[in-house]
Amino acid sequence: MKKVLPLIGLLFTTSALADSLTGCYLDTMTTESYVSDESAEVASYIEVKNEDDQYFVRGLLWGGNYHICSIEGDEEGDGAGGALPMKRVGDTLVFTENDEEFGIHCKLEMSVKDGKLRVKDANYDCEKWIFTCGDGVGLDSVELPRVQQQCPGPDYPNFDDPIAPSSDSTNK
Repeated sequence: MKKVLPLIGLLFTTSALADSLTGCYLDTMTTESYVSDESAEVASYIEVKNEDDQYFVRGLLWGGNYHICSIEGDEEGDGAGGALPMKRVGDTLVFTENDEEFGIHCKLEMSVKDGKLRVKDANYDCEKWIFTCGDGVGLDSVELPRVQQQCPGPDYPNFDDPIAPSSDSTNK
């Protein structure tokens, strides 16, 4: 009996950690064009999924002048639907990609604190070299609240109907 209790505790801790990381993290903002009077309500989001103890992340972050930063993996790679595979290290999800020839040392970290997903790209190599990030949109220090709704699909944004999904259902 004494041997079974620690094992049950380990299984519960692992599943509780998985549940604390997975979900949709989303916030809305108004982005404005710098060359016209156009503006639109848009949603920045990051979705975290856990499939067979492998984490996958995909997201889209908005900045001014309709600039975006897309977080996704290789369509032919490990991630289903272009999601980025990440490794769990303690209570943090980590993605790394290095290229010594070009001096690229990308380390993207995501963790949840107080119901918000916090993103860290300390040296900015991920946003500059690995992901598609427009001018004025970055990854480091991004915080998005967890919401109860589903994240937008991979075809978001639809510029024919740019109104963003609502973040009114946040779980704060």
